[in-house]
Amino acid sequence: VVAGEHQVHQQDSQQHHQHRQSAEQQDQQQSQIENAGRNPANNEPQQDVSENGTPTHTGRMTVEEARRLLQRVRDRERQRRLEQARQEASGMAPTGKDW
Repeated sequence: VVAGEHQVHQQDSQQHHQHRQSAEQQDQQQSQIENAGRNPANNEPQQDVSENGTPTHTGRMTVEEARRLLQRVRDRERQRRLEQARQEASGMAPTGKDW
C-alpha cells in the first residue's frame, strides 16, 4: 500500500511539474504574441506600408489572430488532457489498433 501511495504521489508531482512548465511556456508565448509587430524603439504597433502609404499585407498574423490561434491550441490541449484523465480513471488501458 505504501509503495502504491508513493507512486501516486510521484505521479502527482510529475503532473504538477509538467503543468507548471506548460503554464510558463504559455506565458512566454503570450508575451511574444503581445510584442509581435511592435516597434522596439517606442513599443507602438508597427505597420508595413507601401510607397504610397497604404498598409500592405505581409502574411504575418495580427495580435488578435495569434491570440485566437493560441487559444484554440490551448483548448485542444485541455480537451486531450481531460480525455486522457478519463481513460486513466476508467482503469482501461488504451489498446490502439490490434491489427
